[in-house]
Amino acid sequence: MPKTFYINTLGCKVNQYESDNLACILEKAGMKRVGDKQKADVVVVNTCTVTHKASTQSRQALRQAIKAHKGALVLATGCYAQSEPETLKSIKGVSFVVDNTQRSLIPQIIEKETPRKSAEMLCGEIRSHHDFPVPDIPAPGARSRPFLKIQDGCNAFCTYCIVPYTRGPSRSMPWDAVLRHVAHLTGQGFGEIVFTGIHLGYYGQDLDPPRDLVSLLKELEGRMESGRLRLSSIEPREVSRDLLDLMADSKRICPHLHLPLQSGDSDILERMNRPYSAEFFEELVRNVREALPEAGIGVDVLVGFPGETEEHFKTTLSLLERLPASYFHVFPYSQRQGTPAAKFPDQVPPNVLAKRTKIIRDLGGLKRLAFHAGIIGKTVEVCVEGRKDAKTGLHKGVARNYVPVLFSADSPPVKSSLVRVKAEKLTPQGRVMGALK
Repeated sequence: MPKTFYINTLGCKVNQYESDNLACILEKAGMKRVGDKQKADVVVVNTCTVTHKASTQSRQALRQAIKAHKGALVLATGCYAQSEPETLKSIKGVSFVVDNTQRSLIPQIIEKETPRKSAEMLCGEIRSHHDFPVPDIPAPGARSRPFLKIQDGCNAFCTYCIVPYTRGPSRSMPWDAVLRHVAHLTGQGFGEIVFTGIHLGYYGQDLDPPRDLVSLLKELEGRMESGRLRLSSIEPREVSRDLLDLMADSKRICPHLHLPLQSGDSDILERMNRPYSAEFFEELVRNVREALPEAGIGVDVLVGFPGETEEHFKTTLSLLERLPASYFHVFPYSQRQGTPAAKFPDQVPPNVLAKRTKIIRDLGGLKRLAFHAGIIGKTVEVCVEGRKDAKTGLHKGVARNYVPVLFSADSPPVKSSLVRVKAEKLTPQGRVMGALK
């Protein structure tokens, strides 16, 4: 058995959760996790392929790891290993390419195998993959706000998205396992748990009997004596009145919704195979703001989808200007091999794509600044991060509505604990500063 390992994780919270779990298994087997500056016997690169840039970064990460950890057993896994295993196999120095269907074999490979001159691929058909491996206990890693993956996969097949082809069909963590893992994490003193998944609102539909996300949250609301829950992202059609009412009255569920809009033009949304109109989305966000006046409302925007004209873009920009949103996550469209949109005509030129992306990111910065200004003078509950801010030396934390807060304290607060902070000042860059109450 090798003695040390290093994991480099690219991409989403689900990838990060899975890397934390793998690290926990390897540590239980007696191995030691090391950082990127220390030489490791085993290197695992958990790849991402959601965009062309993510794929490029994944290949770069593998080549850098091979160079930095000469002689190590190098494994490539994750979504890029699912979509293009042959590409990763061709990188000299990679010993194994293990896709998402075979991920559970990684500890056995590490235990038994040695570096190879030619990579072996362990791959399966993801669309027929229905397993949801459940660890005995959750693995928070070094996080102050641990992720808990309660759902995986997607059945939506938006025309631009590679994820259903790399993550497989929707499947859920069993109900009792979610309750057990939440109880374990709160019992360990974690003040916040982040529920994550590929299509979180699908939670429970595949269980027997079928369940749903709102019922799960209601159950946890009644059980939890401490801590809080945060939803990482949820589809617009799955934000029900029951969910908003529950969040409005809840002491445990953070008033924060991250909603993928993608385009503010209904014609483009239809071409994307998104199941709502721009008008529906606008009404939804206004309903969220009415039900949860202080909520953080994040919006995903995909700029430059094939066929997006200047008029389409202006329609999107106008909608975003009107929305009472807190911040935007803005992504330029990226062609993904195997998706319908990759073959659509009228691809947007790169220079136009970059210009439009900047315009919406700039608008998002103004939205974020205005939202952060809204908590100045208020006392907010903050989950304490592990490290101090490098620039100011202040403690760091995250408010219930997802506003990052820097704060002073007479004595160091406990990592992951929930504390009360008076928000006193907003810097020109939008950083909220305050003091522990």
